[in-house]
Amino acid sequence: MKDKSKFSFMEVLSTIKKRIKLILIMTILITLASGILVYYGTKPLYKASTSILLGKNGSEKITNSDVVLYQDLSKTYLEIAKSRRVTEITSEKLKDGTTASDIQNSILVDIAKDNQVVTIFSEAITAKSAANMANAFAEAFINECQSLLGSDNAQIIDNALVPENPVPISKIENIAITLLGALIFSILIALFIEYMNHTIKNVNDITKYSDIPIIGVIPKTKVSELIVEKKPESFASQAYRTLRTNIQFPSNNKNLNIILVTSAGVDEGKTTVAANLALTIAQSGKTVLLMDCDLRNPSLHKVFKVSNRKGLSDILSENLEIRKAVIYISERLDILTAGDLHNYPSELLASLKMSNFLKELQSKYNNIIIDSPAILSVTDAQVLATKVNGVVYVVGAQKCSIEAMKRSRELLKVINANVIGAVLNNTTHKSDSLNIYFRYKPKKPIKIKKIKKTDTNKILPKGVQIS
Repeated sequence: MKDKSKFSFMEVLSTIKKRIKLILIMTILITLASGILVYYGTKPLYKASTSILLGKNGSEKITNSDVVLYQDLSKTYLEIAKSRRVTEITSEKLKDGTTASDIQNSILVDIAKDNQVVTIFSEAITAKSAANMANAFAEAFINECQSLLGSDNAQIIDNALVPENPVPISKIENIAITLLGALIFSILIALFIEYMNHTIKNVNDITKYSDIPIIGVIPKTKVSELIVEKKPESFASQAYRTLRTNIQFPSNNKNLNIILVTSAGVDEGKTTVAANLALTIAQSGKTVLLMDCDLRNPSLHKVFKVSNRKGLSDILSENLEIRKAVIYISERLDILTAGDLHNYPSELLASLKMSNFLKELQSKYNNIIIDSPAILSVTDAQVLATKVNGVVYVVGAQKCSIEAMKRSRELLKVINANVIGAVLNNTTHKSDSLNIYFRYKPKKPIKIKKIKKTDTNKILPKGVQIS
């Protein structure tokens, strides 16, 4: 499985780039939902305040030493104000069901550093409740100070008034905070999705989790399977020509005339790769036979829209002549479909007759491309891999799991299969896995304007005329 302990900064950036649409959509939706919830669900808050003077009463003269003394006692007064006893007394005074815990969460006590004034702020969902709470708390605070400190040293300067308007809410600030929070949350969701995605996503994953070299990267298309025939100038067609080159031209690939195309699991596009690879090799001037060796669930005949009444199984089990089963597609490409489904396909493919049949085909065709079942589905692919010169391993982007690729690779190693390389199939055009060929767009041909005979004298050198 994927090494979850390592998630580099570059991988984070790559994930954000890949899932930018999801991140933006989630951010917008969360911000809108939060805005609607705040607008319709949040009740307005009212704020009231009262102030208390700590010190001697008005008949006594206050000295500098008194001021210093009360400033030194500020921490003591603050602890008294924060005590549960004061909030409980306030709750008893209010008699409106407000609990001591509610009061503690709604009261803020501010003790000035340079004077003897204590300011008490209270917040409530109604204006009257805010004023009543501030006044009740101030009285409870003064009573508790007198009870604990034993002196009449605190008095109310201003009682709290009922506020006329609720506390103004900064819309821009709230929107900015909500937007930032939604963006961070969306990015975390995208990273979590990527973290939980154990499929092969790009060529880096193939090289990271296997020893198979990359010989092709096929982009995802909306066209039918035979893209090489339908759109020969497309990115995908160029990708198949690059794949053909990577198979044919390396010096160690001289004898690769029988090639098996397979994959770890189903629906990874191996049949499509086999069909287009056969077409590109045929276009290069070589004779090619494309064989469907999936005797359990054949599909090659569906791609080319031909009959599957007679095919490989009939040749091997009923001694049908090759010429009666092979279907002519073009001057250099023939197809041999799977034919009638057989009860023991693995035994049929593993037989000596199959080996002799492949040897016979080598004298008739330059190349033989075999489409086989998935490696992890049945043993047929392993059986066939022992009879061919090379194996092309197709990996479906976002389809093949890392674990499936590892297990299938081990199965191919057990039989010493010659794996030519891996083909990353159905990847996106914007993927960083695509090479320069897929980003190249051919220029439109330059239209040459026909020159009228009457205009030739304007462009030809003096003395030169067209008769």
